[in-house]
Amino acid sequence: MRLFLLAIVAFCVVGCGEQSALPVRKADAPERKAWDNERHPLYGDVESLTTVLHHYDVDYMGERVSLVDTIQQAFFNERGDLSRRLLAAREERATYDAEGRLMALTTYDVEGEELSRREFTYDSEGLLVQERTISSDGTTQSLRNVYNVERQLIRQDEIDAAGRVVGERHNTYVNSRLVESEGYYLGSFVGGVSYRYDAVDNLSEQSFFMGDGTSGGRRTYVYDAVGNVVSESLFEGGATTPTMSYAYRYDASGNRIEWHHLYPDGEGVMQLHEFYRYCYDSHHNVILTESFFSFEPGNLPTAATPDSRLEVHIRYR
Repeated sequence: MRLFLLAIVAFCVVGCGEQSALPVRKADAPERKAWDNERHPLYGDVESLTTVLHHYDVDYMGERVSLVDTIQQAFFNERGDLSRRLLAAREERATYDAEGRLMALTTYDVEGEELSRREFTYDSEGLLVQERTISSDGTTQSLRNVYNVERQLIRQDEIDAAGRVVGERHNTYVNSRLVESEGYYLGSFVGGVSYRYDAVDNLSEQSFFMGDGTSGGRRTYVYDAVGNVVSESLFEGGATTPTMSYAYRYDASGNRIEWHHLYPDGEGVMQLHEFYRYCYDSHHNVILTESFFSFEPGNLPTAATPDSRLEVHIRYR
């Protein structure tokens, strides 16, 4: 039985409702190879996904007109991994071996000519040890991964077409947690990131440092009782007040239903700059995103219609 879901208002009534006093964390989405699982998690037995953008422009008579563009079409195999994706001017195709491991991700132009190909190599334990990118002119670039006995990535080398290691990233772990990552280019230290965690192992702060030892800023996170990020702040250099912040709100299932982007005004007070509202289907997939960018004093949206709206059309098996 197939179920084809558009951006149905009925789902939005549930997804955009009031937040429960004690939100319940939803189960993690399944990992889908060749897909951005962190930014766009997908739940359920998804066969395909289409993202449509509704936006606005002004025609030659000065009238505001609505435009609709298809951003992407993605198709998934029976294991739930990405098999093919159509974008504005290119197509991506994924190839897997008999064990379901991603072996290649190839990009083509609108005429079917190959633009680039990424090839993946694994060790006997199934860990990704090399990612090799081949451009249309035949030049190559590779990433080589090294792991410790606990299967943690401790080093990643960037290798150019001549086989030289031009970039390196070294990771340090304490009690199975990543605490520091350092970067090198042609043997010279260029900077890194240190990580701090709270009492329940949530990432609470990332501190960035430059090759000359100066601060590159930091990013902090605040969580609710069930581990959802409710605020995120960015600081430049050694500043103690944020240069921008984000605030998030969730429904009872742990879906993020509101996203607030804040900037300081001339007096350092954080003011609402962007506002997004999300709606979901019964599988916790985002099916509608509304965005507002115009505000009145008091941080309230004033736009009668959003500057843009994203709809996700999902087809299930």
